[in-house]
Amino acid sequence: MGGSVSADESGLPPGVIIGALEELVGHAGLRLSERNRRFLDFVVRETLAGHADRIKAYTIGVDVFGRDQTFDPAVDPIVRIEANRVRSALAAYYDREGRNDRLRISMPAGTYVPTFAHVDGTHLEEQPTPTEVPATARSILVRDRSGTLDAESALRRDLFTNAVMRSLGQCGFKVFWSPSEADPAGALAVGPRLPASRCLDIAVHALGSHRRYSWRLWESDSSAVLLCDHCDLEVSNAPCVDLIDRTAEMAVRDVAAAVVKA
Repeated sequence: MGGSVSADESGLPPGVIIGALEELVGHAGLRLSERNRRFLDFVVRETLAGHADRIKAYTIGVDVFGRDQTFDPAVDPIVRIEANRVRSALAAYYDREGRNDRLRISMPAGTYVPTFAHVDGTHLEEQPTPTEVPATARSILVRDRSGTLDAESALRRDLFTNAVMRSLGQCGFKVFWSPSEADPAGALAVGPRLPASRCLDIAVHALGSHRRYSWRLWESDSSAVLLCDHCDLEVSNAPCVDLIDRTAEMAVRDVAAAVVKA
């Protein structure tokens, strides 16, 4: 992730942006942890300083989240997960407490580089949130596609499955469950037999010292794939439950965005 959006492109003086930033991160209505307030502060100040090219997952992981030099964003998804939380918190803040703010700070999906704009400007893009999932697409069937697992991996699969279904419910989906045993053939084109318009296949696979958590969203009527992604976590990562929960939240946010886009 990256990009290059400067204060000059926004047409706003850096001092005005800093003032809005300090007011924003100090506002109780911004539902963010202290660490994610530092995250937001860091990317804004780096952008204003002309260092947008340095705003990458590795830099944020080391400079904001305290990871050591061995930090690998492909293995530890902490930055991607927390960036989604920052985006959601900003959208919620400007929808409520900050609805009258003249200057808004956003972090568009696909980048950690923030943008700045007046409420009537062109740089502020409205990002879809889970609650914007269309009512006609709120039914979703979750299926486990992990296959045979050892006891330790099976436990992680169960934790991931429960976290995914909990997050889907919090996002307004009506969730149906179909364990892998209910579909031994693994057929995708099951069409009208499914009780939902979308299907979400999730799985956990053992890959040496890692476990791969994967998710695939597809249309139940056409079998068209809307989303396919995964995240690899080291077995030694701790706390295990916290990382699994965050990975599930990341997956569900991607699912909600894919449904809105579709």
